[in-house]
Amino acid sequence: MTMQPPSAQPPPPEDVDRFYATLLRALAKSPRLIGLTFRGHQEAIEGAAKGAVVSTGLVATSRDPRVATLNGTITSLYAVLGDLGAQLETISQAPQEREVVFLPSTLFVIGMTEHIAGFDVTYVEQINPDRDPPVSARLTLDWARETTRTYLERSNWDAQVAILNPGKFVGPLS
Repeated sequence: MTMQPPSAQPPPPEDVDRFYATLLRALAKSPRLIGLTFRGHQEAIEGAAKGAVVSTGLVATSRDPRVATLNGTITSLYAVLGDLGAQLETISQAPQEREVVFLPSTLFVIGMTEHIAGFDVTYVEQINPDRDPPVSARLTLDWARETTRTYLERSNWDAQVAILNPGKFVGPLS
């Protein structure tokens, strides 16, 4: 059995609660992104899947669609319009991932899906009950559609992005 370096080992069980409490406090203090991020997914988005979803854990997204699609290998993605995502680029070990994390209990509303440049894009609005006017008053669906189209059509898909933990950028919003 090979030993991991101390920094790579998970915290002992008695320290897990303290570790996560510290992590959540640090994320709560991180700067917020008001804008558009992406998260890859593989689940079918049909009538039952549309509507409101509340996250039960951290939801990692990226400002770079190449990261969210694992360099184009995942062809379905969420385009998330929001203002509560914690920007981690300045403190991340992998700033090229352009990571933005949404905290547990974040409310998302899943909207329409369209096909753009070989990808099935589902638009999602993150709801902030404390914000007036809502984020959708500033970041419209038309803006998100145009921005997403631009990102997907102009991204350099030949240039692979190094992704340290690919699984964290793909999955459901819950």
